[in-house]
Amino acid sequence: MNESMSLADLKKAAVFRPELGLFVDRLLVRDYADFVRVLYLDLDQCIAKLEEDPGVRQGDGEDRLTAELISMLHSRTYDASHDEKIGGHSDIVVRHHNGYLWVGEAKIHSDYDYLQKGFNQLTTRYSPGTPNADQGAFIVYVRNKDCATVVTRWKERLRSVKLAEYAEAECAVRQELGFYSTHKHEGSGRPMRVRHIAIKQHFDPQDR
Repeated sequence: MNESMSLADLKKAAVFRPELGLFVDRLLVRDYADFVRVLYLDLDQCIAKLEEDPGVRQGDGEDRLTAELISMLHSRTYDASHDEKIGGHSDIVVRHHNGYLWVGEAKIHSDYDYLQKGFNQLTTRYSPGTPNADQGAFIVYVRNKDCATVVTRWKERLRSVKLAEYAEAECAVRQELGFYSTHKHEGSGRPMRVRHIAIKQHFDPQDR
């Protein structure tokens, strides 16, 4: 590669090497919304790697699965940490040098009460809900069959809670395996946006 290539040149080269485009996007983050947008592009690629071979992770717990995600984010130059103290021990904390903060909570699906507890931890304990810190993700590792149905039932559960100023939006990337929710943050009184991400970890091959 030409050592004198500019960021614009690298962006053009992304047509052939997409990872170069994301590298430039990370460097040129303009504001909090842009930071979250680029983070999700990277996170989606990391999730895709986790979903490729769930058989090797059947014995892994929440911390081990989440540590793998964080390691992949580290490899993409993110300031990401696990179990950092922000209102409690947050599963995933990503910081940006401009002061931006994004928090994720991750659970292995067992039942919807357990998921509700995780969502409440994210939204009432870990995420400040303040400017430049009012977005996060609720990640669910699904080892059950029919991951899409788990997401549908989780949506129904959230609606039944009747959070203040609650709204939903579809996720174009994860489609049936994810969605966005917005509600009034109990502490800050501001809108908080959560991306709900189901990561398929079901493994039950029928060729034996």
